[in-house]
Amino acid sequence: MSAERAYPGLGNLDLNLMRALEALLREANVTRAADRLNLTQPTLSAYLARLRKHFGDELLRREGNQMELTPLALRLQPLVVEALDSAERLFRAHVMFDPASSTRRFTVVASDYGTGVVGAWWSAEVSRRALYMRTAFRNWPFDSLFPVEVRARDIDGLIAPHGLPPDSMPHLDVVTDRWVIVADEGNKLVSDEPTLGELAELPWASAFDGPRHVPAGMDPREWSSISANVEVVVDSLADLPLCVRNTNRVGIAQERLINALGTNTGLRILEPPFTVEPIRLAFWWHPAYDADPEHVWFRSLLADFPVTEPGCRAP
Repeated sequence: MSAERAYPGLGNLDLNLMRALEALLREANVTRAADRLNLTQPTLSAYLARLRKHFGDELLRREGNQMELTPLALRLQPLVVEALDSAERLFRAHVMFDPASSTRRFTVVASDYGTGVVGAWWSAEVSRRALYMRTAFRNWPFDSLFPVEVRARDIDGLIAPHGLPPDSMPHLDVVTDRWVIVADEGNKLVSDEPTLGELAELPWASAFDGPRHVPAGMDPREWSSISANVEVVVDSLADLPLCVRNTNRVGIAQERLINALGTNTGLRILEPPFTVEPIRLAFWWHPAYDADPEHVWFRSLLADFPVTEPGCRAP
C-alpha cells in the first residue's frame, strides 16, 4: 500500500505549505503573510491555491474591504500551530548544533533602548562566537505583536521590560535600570538636586506625550504635575538627548541608555525627586523555542551580560 493511499491527507503537503497555511490563517491577508515568510506575493498566492484545492475550501474570502477566515479556517488555526510545533520538535531532535558553522538568522524585536542597552552587546558576542550567525533587531511597535504570547512565535523573541509581555511567557531577566533626569551641561535653570516643584516650572522634552502616558513605575500624579510643560515630543528615547542638548529643557530617560552614549554628551544626569520603580529588562520568547538548540545557545549568551549597577555620573 502506498504512503499516499495510507495517509491520503498528506499526499501533496510539505512543511513549507504548512508554514504558509499558518501565516495565512494568522494574518488573514496574503500580502502580510508573504512579508512574514519573506516570500513574494505570487508565491504565497500559489500556496493558497494549493491549500484551497487540498481542503476544498476558500479558507480566506473577501467580506467588504477585507479578507476573513472561513469557518473551516478558524477550526484549522490551533491545529496548524500545534502541528508546526510538533514537526519542528521532530526534525530538531537529532540536530547536532555547532555555533561555529551555524548560519541561522535571529530576529529580535526591541526598542532603541533595548537595542542600545542589551542588543549591541549581545550582537557583538554572537559575532565573536559564531562567525556566520546574523542578528536582526526590529523596532516594531509593541502593539503590533498583540497578543504577544501568540505572535512571539513569528520572531525569535523580544527585549522588553516587565509589565509589557505577560510574566507567564518564558523569559530571562537581563539587567535592571532606572529613570534619571537629563539636562544640558549649560542649563542654569535646573539645580544639581532639583525638586518636583522646580521641574514643574521647566520646559520638557519627552517620549511620553501627555498625562496619560506615564514612565513605567512613576506615580501618575507626580508625572501630571510636570507633563503640562512638555515642549517637544519624540517617538524614540534615543532622540531625547538631541532635544535637550543646548537648550533649557529637561527630560526623563533610562540611565543605561544615556550612559551608552558615552561621557562626552554635553549632558548632566540628575537624581529624580520622585520615587520610581526599577526597570527590569528581560528577553522574552515563545515556548516553541524552549528546546531549540540554536535558540538555547543564543539566549544563553545573556548570562554573561555585564550587570554592574548604573550610577549617576557627576554633574
